[in-house]
Amino acid sequence: MRGTEIITAIIKSKYTEDKAEILHQPELIKHFTTTFKGIRSFRKDPRMRKLIDKLGQLEPLMAKDGNISKVDVDQINQICKQLGKDTIAP
Repeated sequence: MRGTEIITAIIKSKYTEDKAEILHQPELIKHFTTTFKGIRSFRKDPRMRKLIDKLGQLEPLMAKDGNISKVDVDQINQICKQLGKDTIAP
């Protein structure tokens, strides 16, 4: 998530549709969501539940068939920032 936060910050600074295309990663988000939901201890951990919830918010933004807009890039960035605050930081 930290990597996605950094990439979105770079894309936001000089947005183009071509740059935003790198964020089209629906299978990656689905993989993490499915994997994390399948681990029983993750489902019980409040921080991991938040992570799973945020992945659910990212999926529609990163799975768009069309272009990922500058607004979408900003939303992805904000979700990833919040993930860092909610799940990684003590």
